[in-house]
Amino acid sequence: PAAVAHAEDVFGVGDGGGQLSAAGVRRAMNKAPEQGLRSEKRKELLRRKQLEELQPTPEAPAEAAIVPVVDPGAAQVAHSAGLGQAIRLRLGHQLDPQWGDPVEVEGVIVRLSDGAFVYRGGIWDGRAGDMGPTAVVAVGPIQIVISGNATYDWMTEQNDLLDLSPADCKFVVAKNPMNYQQAYAGMMKAVYVLDTPGPTPANTNALPYTAMSSGWFPAEPEHTIDEPEVLVSRRRKLRTTP
Repeated sequence: PAAVAHAEDVFGVGDGGGQLSAAGVRRAMNKAPEQGLRSEKRKELLRRKQLEELQPTPEAPAEAAIVPVVDPGAAQVAHSAGLGQAIRLRLGHQLDPQWGDPVEVEGVIVRLSDGAFVYRGGIWDGRAGDMGPTAVVAVGPIQIVISGNATYDWMTEQNDLLDLSPADCKFVVAKNPMNYQQAYAGMMKAVYVLDTPGPTPANTNALPYTAMSSGWFPAEPEHTIDEPEVLVSRRRKLRTTP
């Protein structure tokens, strides 16, 4: 898998397909004197080489990945810095800090977008989506999609807008617990449900229930319902099967 997905290289040192790589940066650095590049550009190439060779934190796998984060402040900082620039950010847990602390990351800005896209298919077909100012920061092989607004995951519209290829990654973080099944059908080999902190955790046993008595799931995993009640939407003309 590619280390960085189709990064636009302002210095023209990209490897095949416009990918930014440490090898490409080294080649450009070696050619810099004969090409008469200014010392500022050479310094910038060195900084990008160092960032490209940064090892992810011990908690992060050194594999190609796409990770979305909603952080309007960080997205704006990336837009102000500009495409191709190395950047250091305190990322995440800015909108609702009660769930954790920001993570400090260093990477290269490889995509910038206004975040506007259109949904395809199903009940969302043709509807407009708006991630707000959006940036992709590459930390080694990990591509962090930093958006200004939270948006609904239907298919792969957000990744398509940014020219990111989930098929070329080993890990793709999907926030929607349902639609990933249609979005990544045919390409995903396994699914891992992450028990992360937040207002709607995957593990509902972690919620502080205060008004529930006995006889309910998941507090009692063995609890069963003999005749479940099924609610049907008349507006959408849905029908239940016998």
